[in-house]
Amino acid sequence: MNVKQVRNIGVGLGFLLASVQAPAQEAGPFYGLKLRTAIQASEHKDQLKGYYLGFGVEAGYQNDLGRWGAELGFLYKPGGFYSADLSAMGSATAIRVDPAGSVDMRKSQLDTLALRLSYEKPWNDLGLRAGLQLGKARFREEYIGDVTGTDASFRDAYNGVTEKSALAVSPYVGVSIPVMSDQFLEVQLVGLSYTSATYVHVAGTATGQGTHNSRDSVSTATRMVPHFELAYAIRF
Repeated sequence: MNVKQVRNIGVGLGFLLASVQAPAQEAGPFYGLKLRTAIQASEHKDQLKGYYLGFGVEAGYQNDLGRWGAELGFLYKPGGFYSADLSAMGSATAIRVDPAGSVDMRKSQLDTLALRLSYEKPWNDLGLRAGLQLGKARFREEYIGDVTGTDASFRDAYNGVTEKSALAVSPYVGVSIPVMSDQFLEVQLVGLSYTSATYVHVAGTATGQGTHNSRDSVSTATRMVPHFELAYAIRF
């Protein structure tokens, strides 16, 4: 599932929200708590796990037209340790990296403190929902490397952390299903957005542990990754 498909689903649900007639409901403010988890609906990116966890506190207002909500929440998407592709590492000389005698280990993670703005329109016993998650998504990568040339003419040792925080806008659409009085299960499709940052080392140029050089760089990429999300909401 790609970004265009996520956008098309959002547009379609938007038209549906506009067309259905909502039953009358008591007007006034509401407040709530939410716990959520999600499973990635596409191939994994940036060596992150295929799920995330989160929680939030919500405040909103409802009347005959529906419910408007604002939720301040936190999401965490972990990653595991992995070995970088040493065969793709560039070299400052004609001598390539020796994969058998080298190592470059990485670990990534993603977290964000974000504001979710939502609109929900009751439809029979369900609620049709759409909204945006707005906030700074922080991508963090830890790395440690010790690489040597095929002829042992160089040995680079390096380590560090790269971080990239960027404003991310993540659209979502879904339904709210009542479980019991003032408790709901929300099922949503979320296009989780973030910017990744990967440290790129050029072999044959480091001179000591933790030493970097002008030829090293950080490669960034903007992502929107669809997730199927489940959230348990308590309103009071």
